[in-house]
Amino acid sequence: MKKNIFLACIFFFVLYGPGTISLADKVDNLINDLNSSSDSARWKAVMFLGQEKDIRAVDPLIRVIATDQNYGVRMEAIKSLGKIGDKRAVEVLKPLLKSKDDSVSRAAAGALANIQSAAGDSD
Repeated sequence: MKKNIFLACIFFFVLYGPGTISLADKVDNLINDLNSSSDSARWKAVMFLGQEKDIRAVDPLIRVIATDQNYGVRMEAIKSLGKIGDKRAVEVLKPLLKSKDDSVSRAAAGALANIQSAAGDSD
C-alpha cells in the first residue's frame, strides 16, 4: 500500500511539478529546433514533432521538406507529416510520388496513405 502511495506521489510530481513543460511549450521548442544549425537537432525535432501529432507542426514541416539541405531531415519530415495526418500536407506530398528517388516516393506514398486513413477515421 505504501509503495502505491509513493508511486502515486511521484507520478503527481512528474505531471504537475515545477519543472514540468506543457505539451504546447514542448511543441513550440521542437518547432524552434527546426532552425538549428545541427542536422541531428533538426532531425530529432522533426521526428518528435511526428510523435506529438500536433497540427501546429504541419506548416513548419512542409517548410522543412522544401528548404532543408539534409536528406535525412527531409525524409523524416515526410514521415512525420504522415503521422500527423493533416490534409494540408497532401499537396506537398503528391508530387513526391514521382520522385526519381525510390525512398522518397515510398515515404510520400506511406505518408499519404496515413493521411487518407486519418481522414477516414475522422468521418
